[in-house]
Order: sequence, then structure tokens, then C-alpha cells
Amino acid sequence: MKFKREGKKVLDPVSEKQLRRQLTFKKGGETTFAILEAENGGYVQMLGGGVACCLEWRMSLSGPHFRACQFPPKVAWNEPSKLGSIDMQPEEFFFIGQVIEVFVAFLNHKPFPDYITWKDITQELQSHLGNSPGRA
Repeated sequence: MKFKREGKKVLDPVSEKQLRRQLTFKKGGETTFAILEAENGGYVQMLGGGVACCLEWRMSLSGPHFRACQFPPKVAWNEPSKLGSIDMQPEEFFFIGQVIEVFVAFLNHKPFPDYITWKDITQELQSHLGNSPGRA
């Protein structure tokens, strides 16, 4: 698998140790992205850093696109807010430790953590992007 992090060299292939180290650097500060991509075009991606992370998954390049949710929300606010240009609900925010768990599970072809519910946002993205394929 290949790992991309904003402003950094692509790691291809990436080891679990490298992945954990790179994502641990996202504990705070700027809102940036990271993507772990499989050979079939499927991927997990995150936007944010530290407390406010959005987490998304796509099974394959042509498959449905999902956003992670957790109930009840773990953040301290109850109102929708923005992460970059994305409108987010409180249940759509994750801590970086949770993001690392998901990325490592994807890397190792293991099930995602049980506390995550995946919401299909394929139609929302297609209407937002004008039906163009690819990543959000």
C-alpha cells in the first residue's frame, strides 16, 4: 500500500511502523490530509489533526464512498461545524488515535473498530463534485 501525507514524500510501500509514526505527527496544529491507498484503488483518508479529524473510506476506486461516524459523539460540542470546507456533524469527528486504528486495520486487511458506523456519502460527493470520479 502507498501512504500520502500533505507536504511529505509518498511512502510506497509503507510499513505499519512508518504509518503509525507519520500519523502520530498529526496530533495537533494544522488541518491537513493523509491517504492510505490499496492496489485496487480503495483507500482510507483523513482530514484534520489532533481532536478534529474527518475519516473516510472507499472500498475500491469505483465503489461507494463512506464517512465514519460514532455514536454518541466524543467531541465537546453539539452543533454542526466546518473542517476546511466540509460541513461536519459532531458524530463525524475523531481523535487521531482512532484514525491510526482505522489506518492500521486497513493496512493489515483487518476489520475496522466496532465503534465506527460508516455513512454512505457517495451521492452527496457526486452532486458536490459534479459527478466527477476520484477522491473527495
